[in-house]
Order: sequence, then structure tokens, then C-alpha cells
Amino acid sequence: MPAIYTAITYGEMREVLKVERGWVELKNHAESTKEYVFTRDLETLPGVQIKVYSSIPRYSERARGCGQDAIRVCAIRLVDGKWQGLVKSQRVHRTQNRRDAHAAI
Repeated sequence: MPAIYTAITYGEMREVLKVERGWVELKNHAESTKEYVFTRDLETLPGVQIKVYSSIPRYSERARGCGQDAIRVCAIRLVDGKWQGLVKSQRVHRTQNRRDAHAAI
């Protein structure tokens, strides 16, 4: 059966990326980034963070439509006082199966 697009809201994103698990919404990220961005420090690797670009516009409560964008996840590390890319994952499509993957976060 083919994957079926499902919308995700800001509230649903916050339910997955919980403050209690160390997730923080970035408020002062680049102006060119027009979506909600979340980050989490890795306790096991000091100086490494995971970033999630939500695909939910900052002026909206709901993600962009089908085929317009996808959730993006990357890892960054602090080197000589500057953040550098470490790992960039493939796009996370918002399909009905995305909820199954949230248990691992």
C-alpha cells in the first residue's frame, strides 16, 4: 500500500519533541529559516546537537501541504566555537507511518 500524506501540527511536533526529553525550540535562528526549528544536546557526545527543521512555518500551526516540504534532521558539532554540520539525514516524509518512528525519539 502506498504511503499516504498526513498533516502535522505544531502541537503534535511538541508532543514528540518534548522539553522533558531535552528538546528546545530555537527562537533566535537565522531569519532565512521560516519554520520552527528544534534542537537537543546529546548527553553522550558533548558538543553535539541534533536539529529538527519541522516544515511548520513560524506564522502557522500546521505543516506545509503534501509535496511542499519535509521534516529535515541533522547533527551539528561545536568546533573552535562554531557550529559545523556533522550528519544530514534524508527527508522525513509526513506519512501515516511517521507516528511509528516517534517512539524512538
